[in-house]
Amino acid sequence: MHIPTEILLIALRKWGVKSKQTFDSFADVELHACSRCGICIDPCQMSSSGVSKNTPASYFLKSVRDKEINSYDALNCLMCGRCEENCPVGITTTNQRLAQRINQANNKQGNFSYLEEINYQAKPDVIYFAGCMSHLTPGITRSMIKIFRKAKINYWFMDEDGSVCCGRPQKLAGNLKAMEQLMGFNKKRIVESGAKTIVTSCPICFKVFSEDYNLGIEVLHHTQYLNRLVDQKLLPVQADNKKVVYHDPCELGRGAGIYDEPRKLLTQIAKLIVTKHEKQDSLCCGGSLGNLEIEATNRSRIAKDVVDELTRTNPDVIATACPLCKKTFIKVASVQVLDIAELIAMSIPEPNERVEKYKDITVLQEELV
Repeated sequence: MHIPTEILLIALRKWGVKSKQTFDSFADVELHACSRCGICIDPCQMSSSGVSKNTPASYFLKSVRDKEINSYDALNCLMCGRCEENCPVGITTTNQRLAQRINQANNKQGNFSYLEEINYQAKPDVIYFAGCMSHLTPGITRSMIKIFRKAKINYWFMDEDGSVCCGRPQKLAGNLKAMEQLMGFNKKRIVESGAKTIVTSCPICFKVFSEDYNLGIEVLHHTQYLNRLVDQKLLPVQADNKKVVYHDPCELGRGAGIYDEPRKLLTQIAKLIVTKHEKQDSLCCGGSLGNLEIEATNRSRIAKDVVDELTRTNPDVIATACPLCKKTFIKVASVQVLDIAELIAMSIPEPNERVEKYKDITVLQEELV
């Protein structure tokens, strides 16, 4: 059955038909194109780490075909995309699983009445959206604030009080109504600000702003934006001899295709070491918001496996570009774990603070009084 379905799948792709995140006729073709070759099993870290033998895509797709799918199997996945990257016929397995989550979700509306309207006293050029996980790793937000100020950027820290989410966690849980409500509130604030660019530190936020919001303005991950500031000579950086390995976050790498910008930044400030699993083959940190069933001990098991792999070359620092990856790795790593924004902020040359401070004689006079 799968051979004629694969031929049909190839033809549909050539005609420009793409997979959606809800179940439709094209998704049904993809579902039946799986030959159960098993190539997706080894790349699945849920399987290789011994956490779950039923998570790999070939088992999941079979259970959907046989109408034996349950909510646990639909939710017990990192949604990292490693299986999809290795599928020989290109089945969009993450969309297949998301479609099942949407089908099974209660899809209740959310209550976001606590979110307040904003009165804009000055129109920003750039919006900075840190994201929930960046607020839980505040070194990243502090570094971005330092960078914005150093580069003299007219910016607005949209979620400075940590009160609003981008909406992607609701989507990953299958709750589209709640997601759409939250997106509507966020989009109104963004459009009314008049900003031309939105910058986010979280790849999860970057992905949803890029793909689902239809903002009509530029959406950048902070690694892209920091490259721009450095290239335009707005942000001076200074290299040192730190040995750094870079971990590609799933949502930023496989999810959004951003591989070069983080590496370009790191090579300007440190010695970047190549690792075994990079770019499309990068390992998931294990902290994924996509898995709503995994226990904390199993997350740590996956994270420890990844950290062991990343530190084989004895680096000084594990660098990443995702606050969730940073938070996950810190719990199990014996070396320093930093976001690229933190490394860039640390690399900004600091002038003699006293000399700089007292260039204005009035400052000195005020302190002497």
